[in-house]
Amino acid sequence: MKQIQTTVYRLPCADLPRKTVRSPIRALAAMKNTALPTPGDARLDQAIVAQLFLKIRELYKKDGGKFPDPILT
Repeated sequence: MKQIQTTVYRLPCADLPRKTVRSPIRALAAMKNTALPTPGDARLDQAIVAQLFLKIRELYKKDGGKFPDPILT
């Protein structure tokens, strides 16, 4: 593991109120409600990932990339 040259980022995510999800309805409910109010700058992980995706798409529109089709469509 020490030979891999990579950077790891910890994102301030909120926890969801579930242990296991057995039905799609429960999964949808779990994605909308946090277990506790988020402290400080913490947000739901899907909100952080969505913001990252939108920023990456914006950069691909501006600068291009090797294979932009999956990101821009």
